Amino acid sequence: FIEEALTKGTITINASGSVYRDFINVKDIISSFRVLLNDFSSFSNLEVINFCSENIYDIFDIALLLKKIIKKEFNQNIELLTPNRMKEEVSSSNIQELIVTSKYKKLFPFKEYYSDSISKELVNLIKGFKDFNRIS
Repeated sequence: FIEEALTKGTITINASGSVYRDFINVKDIISSFRVLLNDFSSFSNLEVINFCSENIYDIFDIALLLKKIIKKEFNQNIELLTPNRMKEEVSSSNIQELIVTSKYKKLFPFKEYYSDSISKELVNLIKGFKDFNRIS
């Protein structure tokens, strides 16, 4: 989304309906890995570890938030394109079914520090993308 928004002035969502994603900051995953690696023998019997924050967002809502942030922080208008989107009703029970409780929260004694603010992290990602690509 960020690359398209900053280079083309658009955000395109091709999905026909709602698509949900768990938002977890990579810094929280790294923090989890540190706990895991510092006491690996305690976790050696685990085969799969799913890291998630339980912060579930519809990608359409993320795109709207990104559009709003780019306008506010960078004074750039972004057009949101949804060529295949159909209007649908999404109930809170549908979203509740999507929440996956992560085992790592019970196993790894650390507090999430970064995954609580998607807006803040989107601003950081935009700034990082602009700096990396030398976009003013």
